[in-house]
Amino acid sequence: MAIRSNRFRKAGVRQLATIVSISAAAAVAMVPAAGAATQAPLRITNTALSASVGASVKLTVAGGTGSGAVTFVATGIGCAVNAKTAILTDVDAGTCSVVATKAASGAYTKVSSAPVVFTFVGKPQAALKISTTPTTVVAGSSVKLATTGGTGTGVVTFTVTGSGCNYSTKTLVLTAAAPTTCSTVATKAGSGAYAAATSPAVTFTFVPKTFAITNTTLSGPVGTPITVTAKGGTATGTVNYGVTGTGCTIGLTSGVLNATQATSCAVTAIVISGGKTVATSAPVTFTFTFVDNPTVANPDVATLTSVTGATGNQIDDTVDGDNYFIKQYYNAGDHWYGYYIKNGAAVTLTWHVTGSNGQALANAPVSLLSNLAYSCAKNLTWSTASLNVYAGCGNGAQGTLSGTTDPSGNVSFTLTNTNNDTGSAPADTTTTAGMESNEGPFSWTDMVLQVGSDTYTGDPTSTVNQGTDRVDFIVIPTPSTTPQTSANYQNPDVATMTSVTGIENAAPLDDTTNGDNWFIDAYYSPGDHWNFSYVPEGGSITETWHVKSWKGTPLANATVTLMTAFAPGNSHWTATGIDGSGNVAGTTDVNGNVTFTVKNTDTGVTTVPADLTKPDTALALEQGSPWTRMALVIGTPVADNSGNGLQGSSTDTITAASSAIKMVNQATDLVDFIVTK
Repeated sequence: MAIRSNRFRKAGVRQLATIVSISAAAAVAMVPAAGAATQAPLRITNTALSASVGASVKLTVAGGTGSGAVTFVATGIGCAVNAKTAILTDVDAGTCSVVATKAASGAYTKVSSAPVVFTFVGKPQAALKISTTPTTVVAGSSVKLATTGGTGTGVVTFTVTGSGCNYSTKTLVLTAAAPTTCSTVATKAGSGAYAAATSPAVTFTFVPKTFAITNTTLSGPVGTPITVTAKGGTATGTVNYGVTGTGCTIGLTSGVLNATQATSCAVTAIVISGGKTVATSAPVTFTFTFVDNPTVANPDVATLTSVTGATGNQIDDTVDGDNYFIKQYYNAGDHWYGYYIKNGAAVTLTWHVTGSNGQALANAPVSLLSNLAYSCAKNLTWSTASLNVYAGCGNGAQGTLSGTTDPSGNVSFTLTNTNNDTGSAPADTTTTAGMESNEGPFSWTDMVLQVGSDTYTGDPTSTVNQGTDRVDFIVIPTPSTTPQTSANYQNPDVATMTSVTGIENAAPLDDTTNGDNWFIDAYYSPGDHWNFSYVPEGGSITETWHVKSWKGTPLANATVTLMTAFAPGNSHWTATGIDGSGNVAGTTDVNGNVTFTVKNTDTGVTTVPADLTKPDTALALEQGSPWTRMALVIGTPVADNSGNGLQGSSTDTITAASSAIKMVNQATDLVDFIVTK
């Protein structure tokens, strides 16, 4: 039970119990016969258990058995129940515990409910305020605390917090021997129908006996202002502030002190009255230090300023980088650069790092990261072993090398390549298209510089607090003394689907960029493409493919196989000559072209694409719709007996385990056909 005001009267506790009869027929007590039965449980059914003081609460019950009268006992200060209406009221703030009883009748004994507590909330008092003035006094003086407002006869008490503050509960006097601030709150206890009231806090400031700068915090980070305050003494007038120190400024009358660099600022305050200086404070030194706090709006930035030891000039692929990944996952100011290097090259990278204030970030820990997660970088190695960790095409561990910026915010890394690749050199080492297509057939890695534990990639609108240039290195192999005589990973045979009819979308939906990141670069020829097409149930499609050899010439009169279940979903297809594995044999013509017609045999399909233009929509539909992936292999497919996860024919391999990726010697388009209603 809650403690209330006015709980005690002259002779002790006043406790009121009101018994109310609901039924007029209950005037005559019913005495049950011997062996009387127990009534069903009785309960008070009110769901609203809180009301304002003076409000009426209609009591209701359920349960019990027979025709016995229902009565209530209400216990609590100020609680009352109207005998005729069963309405509960309370004239004081607090609680009323109510028990209902149904009298015995016929063969049933009486039964009582469990007690239910009703809470009556006091009325708000008039606004209570601390009325003592002034609130700024000289240390050693006393302040008599007083209030205005409130309602009722409740006692007013004060709560004082603050270092060096002394308050007497008997005299209501607040004192402080030394300069400090004392936060004070008044509380008036509840009385009668009124709840307790609390005033807003009032701060009493005890200033020095002589005029002085009173700040206790004399340092802070560059860019964060400090408001200087000066008080004390008996002089009155306007307070002005002055400052000396490189990069320091202060508001003449506001006292707002700023610094644009790490520095010390000496501040003096004066009191001016009638155009004359009537008081001067002793100078106080404030110190500003730079604290790097990178944010999305003000990030740290690592800029690649030079690369030596590479072959040829820098390739700037930032425009494509913006479209592919920078604007989606990185700081919008990042760049994407590419370089070619020879086996054994010693490469030096120099970076300049600025902090969140745009100034050089000196003596800062940084990490050079290589083989970035999801990039599918592979095979390029350095004499620094910690850089040779490959994440593959997933979110695995990356290579890393620690460093520290110098006093000018610069850091350099010299790396020695340990590749001994042999073979034909890339045909294009100067364009962005060549850079992108050569990352896969040739050993390569990508690098960024991370500042401390900054976030350089993620959701750029909310998490990325660092900019960093990405730089890719591609190895130029040493020319092989043995001329190429057949298709290999760097110069594969190629099967390209040049046309398809019978699909519902206007053209296959290209999702090669995601395919490269997810599986192509890890297990297939980097020249492969990945597309989506929609086919109506029972529909026929006609595919035309162009096949050329590793020499770049059409492969005429060659045996090829369309694999209609290359990566099968649960769709079904038929075609002339199709075997039990879903393979259809064919032969290219003199121009290296071949055409296949296949028919879908699914029925009862319910899929209706919401959009025929977005690869993401098609990819989502593959989770529950009939579909298959088709590819063309040169030759006749054979089972893999190598242990290297090879898939292809006796001459051409189109996919392999990541450890055997160099055994892939044919590129092919990968086309997913999704069956629709």
